[in-house]
Amino acid sequence: QFAIRSGFRPNLEYCSRCRRPLSMVILDSNIGDLSCDSCLKSGDIILNQENLSFLKKLSITHLDEIEDLAGYEDTKSEIQSFLITFISYHLEGMNKVRSLEILEQINE
Repeated sequence: QFAIRSGFRPNLEYCSRCRRPLSMVILDSNIGDLSCDSCLKSGDIILNQENLSFLKKLSITHLDEIEDLAGYEDTKSEIQSFLITFISYHLEGMNKVRSLEILEQINE
């Protein structure tokens, strides 16, 4: 929600390079966007179909209802890592936000 409200919503539907529909995705750290596994063979963060599905649901869920998104406990760390990396790429100074350090400590 933070990325969306800040104007930096990740494209969760199509590869940023070839425009094919996404299934297995890789965060392209050179451009700060998602690419398919055909266009990019490695990257900082790789998301599977389950991660991608959760991100799609998360992007349309109101902040008050986020706790209601159940069944994604196994993917929480990958999602959090993706969101922090994606937001940090697009918003200067995000690496200095203290609440991100606290969030990481809570999840350890």
